[in-house]
Amino acid sequence: MDNDRKIAAKLALLDGEIEKLAALIDRAVALIATPLNPPPAAEGAALLGDIDALESPFRRATRGLEFELRRSGNFIASPSAVHSGPLVNRVQHISRRSLRAWNALRACMARALAGDEAEIYPSWLQDMADTQVDALARAFVLVDQILNAVDQDDAAAAFGAYRDIPMLPHLYMAMMHGAMRAKAAAAHEKPLRYLDVGSGRGTTLLMAARFFPLVHGIEFDPGFHERANRLLNTEYTLNCRSILANALEFEDYDEYDIIYFYKPMSDIDLLAEMEARIVEQARPGTLLIAPYLGFFDRHEAAVSKVDWHIYLRNGAGYSGKDIRKAIPRIGPFVRHPDTAISSKVCGHWAPLVRALSARGFRPATLE
Repeated sequence: MDNDRKIAAKLALLDGEIEKLAALIDRAVALIATPLNPPPAAEGAALLGDIDALESPFRRATRGLEFELRRSGNFIASPSAVHSGPLVNRVQHISRRSLRAWNALRACMARALAGDEAEIYPSWLQDMADTQVDALARAFVLVDQILNAVDQDDAAAAFGAYRDIPMLPHLYMAMMHGAMRAKAAAAHEKPLRYLDVGSGRGTTLLMAARFFPLVHGIEFDPGFHERANRLLNTEYTLNCRSILANALEFEDYDEYDIIYFYKPMSDIDLLAEMEARIVEQARPGTLLIAPYLGFFDRHEAAVSKVDWHIYLRNGAGYSGKDIRKAIPRIGPFVRHPDTAISSKVCGHWAPLVRALSARGFRPATLE
């Protein structure tokens, strides 16, 4: 009975430290929740100081409970057995995991608060890396053309649609990654919905699916459309598909958060008509990616530039310039919002890890 009282006392002490940590985590999540309106530097410094001050008492309380559990013979060493054992063992185990992640989470939070991440399209500074990426990208395009040799439909050619024009994959991926970071800067929390207008044989959709939970493409050419869905009919692309549709008649542009179009029409008048339809239907805050000249000049009144070929549909209460200023507060490791992160990985820090991951920061403890 004496052992039970000692364990209960140590558990109560640790519960108090856990409550303090939970309050700090709530503060931390709130501080990184609005990249467009970052908190004063003093608030971040105060939070980091409080995290540092809590570490020692939290460590003592965790070790104190573990000591009593070991002395009484109630300690459970196996992680799998812990989670089916008594509550006191689960509390001790999760707190121990929290301590393992403490320094990594503290460092990650400090980085998130610093606001000195790279620009939306980080520059490659090494010539050798440039050469290797370029060679790999061109080889990818060549393999894609060999494996997906499909003639353009006569009706599509007559309509003025371009053939499936390949973009070097590292440039395309840079735009997808940049759009993802821009959405994170705008504190977009829901799973992102992506649309490629003129998606061809589906290769770009396959690449975009590595960034976005839902990926659709609209394609006018039935042969390209059929080829794309054959390519995408796998267990790895469950929310990725091609839609046979005319971009000048498509009525669901407002369902997407990011819309990409790489000059799919050769006729400049039809291209401008398509652009106008997309801009008119897109919801405020939608990102429009148009990697060619002329788009911004034609729609400057309705969109603002974020960076390079990424534009923001106006009306969301913030501008493309606001997003560009917030980008340094977004790390490079932005993940899908629905990424599962549990206390089994990082203990009590799980809510903060989820918030940091949504802002592009991946603590070393998750490696």
